[in-house]
Amino acid sequence: MELQEDQRHVRFYFWCLDVWDAYCDDWTQRRRTNLCQYLRTMLIWMPLAILSHVALLYYAYYVLLAYPIATLGWVGTFALYVLTAICIGAYISGSYLREKMKEARREREVASSTDDEVSVTPIQTEDKGPGFLEVVWLYLVAQKQKFCPTIEFRPAQNKEGV
Repeated sequence: MELQEDQRHVRFYFWCLDVWDAYCDDWTQRRRTNLCQYLRTMLIWMPLAILSHVALLYYAYYVLLAYPIATLGWVGTFALYVLTAICIGAYISGSYLREKMKEARREREVASSTDDEVSVTPIQTEDKGPGFLEVVWLYLVAQKQKFCPTIEFRPAQNKEGV
């Protein structure tokens, strides 16, 4: 099965992978996958990750705001706010520097690559591939047959026709 990268559900899948890559500081291969992993990522693991982050934020609110005010008073809570702000600032600046270092590394790799030739591929007028509901249906059929087909991602086609 082939899917184009400009389809909404494919872009959502790549966004889910980006979130996972940012969490694990890793880069996931984006050329192919199988149908089961594709749908499990979007329909099971990503919603669970979002819900766990919401629960973590609620817990952080209780631990960092409600409980300290009740036990430490306003002065102790202010000191806690200052400490929290320092920690958050250090994290944000560290993340910013890490992203800048990754970007510089990627630019060096692109500059040092020896691929000077540009390959021109003719534009084909093919359909985009199955929509999201069709993919879900194929997943249900694949689960019934106990076989998950491979998905390959095609780059988005130019609409200019050149």
